Amino acid sequence: MLEHMIAECINQTFEDQVMPKSIVGPPDDGKVMYISVRVGKDSETEQLAIYAWKGRYVTVLRRRTPRHITQYVYEGGGWECICHHDSCWRNEVQSWVFNNSKDFNGFDSTPKGFLKWFSVETLSSERMNELEQVRKDSEKEFSKYFDKSIR
Repeated sequence: MLEHMIAECINQTFEDQVMPKSIVGPPDDGKVMYISVRVGKDSETEQLAIYAWKGRYVTVLRRRTPRHITQYVYEGGGWECICHHDSCWRNEVQSWVFNNSKDFNGFDSTPKGFLKWFSVETLSSERMNELEQVRKDSEKEFSKYFDKSIR
C-alpha cells in the first residue's frame, strides 16, 4: 500500500512539474526530474531520472551510487534505462519503488533543502543527447537479449 502511494506521488509530481513544460516547449527545452533515495545502511543512494522530450514518450533511468556523491544530475554515468514509453513508464516507476522498498531509508533531500524530495532541471541540448544515448544503448542491449530469446 505504502509503495503504491509513493509511486503515485512520484508519477503525479512528474506529470505536474515536468511533463506539460517539456511537451509544449521547443526541443531544446527538455526537463528532467531527479529523485534520490537512501538505501541500505546509508552508504548508497538509488536515483531516478525521469524525462519527456519530443512527444509524449517518457524515459526512466536509474542508477545506484555511493552516498558521498551528492550531485543529483546526470554526471557520473552509471545510468540504466528501465523504460521508454508513452504509458507504461508509470508501471516502471511503481516496480522500481516495490523492488527497492525494503532497502529504502527515506528520500535523500539534503542538497536540495529540507523536505525537497525531487529536483527539476532544464536540459541543454547536449545533456539531452547524453540521456538519449543512455536510452539508445539500453535498447541495443535489450535487442541483443530479445533476439537471442526468440531464436
